Amino acid sequence: MNTQQLLLRIMLWSLAVAGGLGIVAVAFVESSWTWQVVGTGFFTAIACALLIPTSALAEKPSFKFAGFASMFVVLFEYLAMLTLIWELDRFLGTYQTDEQVGLTMLFVALATLLIVGLLWASHTRFGKAAAWCGIGVVVVTFIMTEVAVWLGYRSPYDDECGIMAATFFFLLGLSVLSFAGNEELPPRRWRFIGVVSGSAAFVLAFFEIWQLARAKSTEAFIANLTVLTAVIAHANLACFCRLKTDQLWVRKISIGATAATGIILALIFTDEIMRWHAIDYDAYGRLAAATGIAASFATIALCVLWRMNARAEKLAAADAETHDHLGQIELICPRCKIRQSLDPGKSRCAHCELKIEISFEEPRCTKCEYLLVGLTGETCPECGQSIAAIA
Repeated sequence: MNTQQLLLRIMLWSLAVAGGLGIVAVAFVESSWTWQVVGTGFFTAIACALLIPTSALAEKPSFKFAGFASMFVVLFEYLAMLTLIWELDRFLGTYQTDEQVGLTMLFVALATLLIVGLLWASHTRFGKAAAWCGIGVVVVTFIMTEVAVWLGYRSPYDDECGIMAATFFFLLGLSVLSFAGNEELPPRRWRFIGVVSGSAAFVLAFFEIWQLARAKSTEAFIANLTVLTAVIAHANLACFCRLKTDQLWVRKISIGATAATGIILALIFTDEIMRWHAIDYDAYGRLAAATGIAASFATIALCVLWRMNARAEKLAAADAETHDHLGQIELICPRCKIRQSLDPGKSRCAHCELKIEISFEEPRCTKCEYLLVGLTGETCPECGQSIAAIA
């Protein structure tokens, strides 16, 4: 019995026990411990269900670390949930443990999802350096949030700790997105401007949060640096999308509209922080909304074109691979009736030199071009198109 089978059995037995006790509790017993046992069985089943795919992920060499880390987090979340179900805070003599454990579970789950996603991104054009920098940002942010959760109520600086964690994650996260990219992408030295501006904004925000420096000009400078970093991060991510030559204008509109939105927002923030009252907020706000909508739709179109191009590239690669694996075909010459083996394409009969052209065409869905080789169903599994209509 392998690990997946064992976890599956534990999950099924846990569900059976939880369901049986739940029925008994509803019908005959009114006891808190019965519901605690039901909850334990239910969350045991959920933990086993999550451990099955994560253990399978740990068996893959490229994702072994991510798989083991995910299994550890699932076990941690399970044990933390047990402390909430069985009310262990009563034994610790505190009434705030439930809230702190719940927040810790939430932050652990979010941090794990981000770390696993970044580990996967390290094998893509996102780049290993940017991925590991992002993991560092996530880990430090998690530590800061845990300090705010567990020690904040004992300190007068609990609000500052939480704001500091959010600021660190947002600004340095934008810096990581600006830095993302590997050697497969063309050089983009301008992306380092986003790294510098995001880091500088965080340093200035640090002094503002801890009240080491209070100046409206500093707050305005932080707002402008944040907008600049966000615009560069968006432009850098837009360059990840592979487009055809006649589609490059979509990327230009996406980046241009985002930059225009950033400039307008920077003017609004600066005027409001400095209290110059030199611009019409209503008019500038409508203009920012218009450019923001244009940027959103252009970015969505950019992602759609990227997906379509990637799909076309996969289909072309599959066709080329299929063509490479096709060998000779045996046939009987219709003129001289001699059996022979001929290569695909244009050829001649070896006996009478009759010109023969051999071609192969794989059955594909006429709607989505899904490969239908060996398919036994009546509809295309990708889009639902009837195979009878395709034939």
